[in-house]
Amino acid sequence: MKKQSKKKLKKIINNAGKSGTTTKKRTAYQQMVDDIKGKKVNLIITKDVERLNRDLLEFCKFLNLTVQNNVKIYFYLTNEYYDINQDTLIKIRAVLAEDYSKSLSVKAREAHISRQEKRN
Repeated sequence: MKKQSKKKLKKIINNAGKSGTTTKKRTAYQQMVDDIKGKKVNLIITKDVERLNRDLLEFCKFLNLTVQNNVKIYFYLTNEYYDINQDTLIKIRAVLAEDYSKSLSVKAREAHISRQEKRN
């Protein structure tokens, strides 16, 4: 007979509409960090690296915090858990997410300037 898991989903944190490039105005993200520090979390489920953070330094701090507090991170898009033995690979993905975010911001700014110039 299969042993039933007694794990429970306790909280869903949603940062919908908030930029992943900074953690300053992401109150739900800050709450998650506080929950990790308070030992209230043992698993984080997220779509991908870029959904957690698009700032490499902040992302590395977050990874260290999860490792120190024995919190697992599951990326459901790639069906994998964060593995400290593959730390370099995940940080490369974080660098790519940060770079993509920056280039997208530049393109949006350029499009805005172009629209403004066409109006004048």
